[in-house]
Amino acid sequence: MRQYELQIPTDSSISPGMIHYFQAALAGGVITGEALMKFVHQQRALKADALPTVNSNIPQVSLDYVVKSLGRQNVVSAIEASDAWNGILPEGDLTVVRGYSADDIARCAMENETINANWRLVYLYGWRPYDLYQMFGKSSRPRFSDRAIDGIPNVQKLLKVHKRETCLPQYLLIDMSGRFGFMKWDDQERAMMKTDKRFMRASEAHVAETYALFSKVKGEELLNFDHWSDAEDDRERKLAIGRHNDRSGLMLYYLPKSAHTNGHLKVCIVYLPRF
Repeated sequence: MRQYELQIPTDSSISPGMIHYFQAALAGGVITGEALMKFVHQQRALKADALPTVNSNIPQVSLDYVVKSLGRQNVVSAIEASDAWNGILPEGDLTVVRGYSADDIARCAMENETINANWRLVYLYGWRPYDLYQMFGKSSRPRFSDRAIDGIPNVQKLLKVHKRETCLPQYLLIDMSGRFGFMKWDDQERAMMKTDKRFMRASEAHVAETYALFSKVKGEELLNFDHWSDAEDDRERKLAIGRHNDRSGLMLYYLPKSAHTNGHLKVCIVYLPRF
């Protein structure tokens, strides 16, 4: 096997931390040497657009850098989200993405290119599924399914999770590819923690709002599988949300953690920001 010695460039466009990550990915057979070197050269060109963190423990990058790294189709900005919800623009500098470093963005871009990840950057307002249902209902795009499972109408399931806490308005990186299929819920948790300690199972609110925004802003229908969240009913069954059972709209239903799945129950992952 050909060996690739990655040298840290003099302009520090690739940090020592990312060099270590690249080398681990190469050694583990996740990517080829040719793909890796192509990606490194791309990152050197893009790094000039990243904002350095100065006198702050909170990393940040420019929105422009994220767009160039992930692709415009994979980013819903705060302005686009505000337009989608007909709302007031959030406060602060909307050209800066706080909580993520250039290394974080570079890693997500590389995983999109090499392991079929689907990392998206999205500005979430923190809407719950039922909030979205009230906005869109069952007749528009994005929409919710009106099918019933176990004799319980879909809307009633939306109501049960309506009071769960959700995120504050912020940018989040979320992988919408769906990982860890063919696993029980607890096995998914263990596999996710082994991958990265900053990875968290997305909530049903994260996934529903991301789905709604990309449908409304980009015209893209995500979630051809079901995301298994950590919300549970009074029987300790975990809530699933997705379009596997009804491609026309989002459906919600519960399954016990020990359920054997046929691969359609997967996990959307949030890459936790650092504040």
